[in-house]
Amino acid sequence: MPGKVIKLTGVFRRFSPFRTPNWRWTEALNHIRNKTCPANWEDPAIARAHQFLVELDLAHTEAERMELSRRWPELSAAHSIFTRGGVVRDELEARLLCQSPEEIAASMGIGADVVRTYATFFFDVLESLNANDWLLFQAVGLYTPSRPPTVGQRWRYLAWSAGPHVLEQAIADYLSGPEPDVPNPRDVVDPASRETSKPEMPPNQPGKQPAELVAMTQG
Repeated sequence: MPGKVIKLTGVFRRFSPFRTPNWRWTEALNHIRNKTCPANWEDPAIARAHQFLVELDLAHTEAERMELSRRWPELSAAHSIFTRGGVVRDELEARLLCQSPEEIAASMGIGADVVRTYATFFFDVLESLNANDWLLFQAVGLYTPSRPPTVGQRWRYLAWSAGPHVLEQAIADYLSGPEPDVPNPRDVVDPASRETSKPEMPPNQPGKQPAELVAMTQG
């Protein structure tokens, strides 16, 4: 009908181009604020997040918080990463844009189940890795020239545009870690894995080394 506003419900929001990567968590928070419960037709993960938030609000003592972690081990660990932020969250979210949960678990020492749980509730990109416009605007995050990009934005951009090998170089440089084992530099950015909507390398700069690619994203 003309003029009628259609509100996206939880069951359809996962397909919305306007959703944020943490849309399930946001829906659960909205239910908490509005003192409502998720409907049975909403995404089941929203109901789980809502129940976790209810129990978290009731956990006032250290013993109660430990019991909460025992009942919700993966979600408690993922929630801790999300709320603490910092380098661990930045690295995890960047890796989710170019690696599988198993690969991330091996690189970061985080359980693969925790990685999957984080993706489900806080950075839902694993089923949308070919949605380049959405990834750029909602997951990578654009920034204005007046404000330099954060470490997380740089890493997410490198993961999205250049892949895991370049990301490894950026993380190693930032953390002053050992030089990662990178294959032939000409194979670092695989043209076959790129969609046409992704940015191409600037002209007259063929065969960039990973460190040079990293430097291109830094002011």
